[in-house]
Amino acid sequence: MIGLVIALCCLLLPIGQASAISTGWRLGAGLGSAALWVGQQRNAEGLLVYCTDYEKHSPGVNESYVAVKEGSFVRSDGVRLSPQQNSALSYLLLRWGRTHDNLTAAAVQLSIWALTSPGRSWHSPGMSQIIAKGSLPAAAVSLGLSLTEQSLRFAGPYRIAMAMSRPGAASVSILGASGASVPGLAVRLKSSGTLSVAGKDQLWTSTATAHMVPVQRTGFGAGSLQVAVDQAPAAALQWLVPKSKTTQRLISSEVTSPVQATLKVQALSMKPVVHTETSAKVLSGTAELNDTLTVSLAAGPAGGQTWLIDPQSNKPVELRVISMLWGPLNARPRESTVVPSGTPLLGTVSTAVRGPGRFSTPALTISKPGYYVWTERINPSSAIPASAHDSIRPWQGSFGLPAETSLSRWRPAISTELSSHQGEPGIAISDQLHLSGSIPAGQTVRLTMYGPLAERPLPASQVPAGSKIFKSVELPLSGPMKADFGILPLPGCYTVVATVAGSTEVVPFRGIFGDPQETVCLKRASAPMPQPPHPGPVAAPSTAPTKPAPATTASPPSQSSSQPNQGVAKLANTGNAGLLAVSGGAGLLTLAGCTVLLLSKLRLRRNRFLRQ
Repeated sequence: MIGLVIALCCLLLPIGQASAISTGWRLGAGLGSAALWVGQQRNAEGLLVYCTDYEKHSPGVNESYVAVKEGSFVRSDGVRLSPQQNSALSYLLLRWGRTHDNLTAAAVQLSIWALTSPGRSWHSPGMSQIIAKGSLPAAAVSLGLSLTEQSLRFAGPYRIAMAMSRPGAASVSILGASGASVPGLAVRLKSSGTLSVAGKDQLWTSTATAHMVPVQRTGFGAGSLQVAVDQAPAAALQWLVPKSKTTQRLISSEVTSPVQATLKVQALSMKPVVHTETSAKVLSGTAELNDTLTVSLAAGPAGGQTWLIDPQSNKPVELRVISMLWGPLNARPRESTVVPSGTPLLGTVSTAVRGPGRFSTPALTISKPGYYVWTERINPSSAIPASAHDSIRPWQGSFGLPAETSLSRWRPAISTELSSHQGEPGIAISDQLHLSGSIPAGQTVRLTMYGPLAERPLPASQVPAGSKIFKSVELPLSGPMKADFGILPLPGCYTVVATVAGSTEVVPFRGIFGDPQETVCLKRASAPMPQPPHPGPVAAPSTAPTKPAPATTASPPSQSSSQPNQGVAKLANTGNAGLLAVSGGAGLLTLAGCTVLLLSKLRLRRNRFLRQ
């Protein structure tokens, strides 16, 4: 009996067209002996066929076939082949049926007999009879068994698995019913949208592993890949029906059907997120403040796997992180998703980012006490290039985050002055206190009066050891205040020092010991100073006529006889007393000037301490 081999035939012949089947059968590729041909036959029109129904007669040269049937093959004993067997035969014929190699053609024929002829399965006595009768070499037998096993393993139905396995590459696999990748099938790919595939990568033959297709993006939008196997083996065959029931049927073709799949690639998207932390939690006085930004991508598919790359320039997309510093606030802010209405804004800065990493914003200057808090946001409209705007998901940070809050501590600005700076014991003294600017509620100021001191104290930043406290008064630190120290009973100097203990929000404050404005000196009233005696009246010269003195010998005048000179002396004494009074007044003026000069120096020293 002669075996026939069938070729791959894409044109499916209609059933019942007997006139279309010519005769003139002759041998094709294959092996055999004088007793048995194992391989292909072809008719006058070149149609390749393989024999089945091994137990029947092989066709003669002019054997007539009257019909072509298509469907699930039924063996000569009436057993219908399973879908897997039908699909395996289709795969066998599609992949190896058209071979021109004699060994392969013989192996295909052996596989067809093993699947379609009763009692001729592999390792059966019937198959051993065929091998011996055809004098087949071991290589043909081994290859025939291998083709049968492969055909059953790679049988359909088929499906196409696709995925973007990594940026710039798509994996395509043709899978059989067993889930294994099926080799040997022609695959066609077409791209659309923002995906582009080079022409040389659009056609290939499947293998037992996934095929990687280089895919280039032309933009940030959506795209798709359409993959088709136009001739996927189906679970059916075509065979020729002989006119004589004693002649073998001839399998003429596999049956194929297209298999398609589309991989839709979504538009590129990215959601950056920013973890932020202010550069300093506590400040004092004028200072620079910036924010530290740690940029990453949101977790999960929504955030994107990698930072977007511009397909045109092949550079990372640039975004701007907008940072806003709010303050000063009188109290620590509470967390909220939005900035409370009326919150003062100190300033706004922006930072360019081109990928995940750690960045520092430009600094803003803090000059007023209070709480300050940063907020950040990323607007898609800031993306460069502009074509990436639709691919960026916005991000907005919360208001009042502890990590974003800084405190510039309040520094009390206190001015004080006693009601009097000099007097006598028994005077009542009070202290007037003024607070410049605002300060958190709940703060108090303590006014401590030291004295009496033996002398006016010099300004000092610390209270000298051993200084006696006369009285302390504690007042709430808010607005104008007055502290009454009552009556000072003893002479001496008294000075007041203002202190604020401070807190986490307020810098401690201590006034100057010996501040002239906070010092009063008391003296006891002294006895009146003795006044110089008023000079007596000067005797008027006598107007009586003088009697000529007798001529005498000149002699030195005696003291007892110089009465007129006594009046001159008294007048001289009166002049000296006047000069003494004028000198005393000048001394008092000089003393007053020195006192004023001393007070001015003391105030100058106080101001220097205050500025320190």
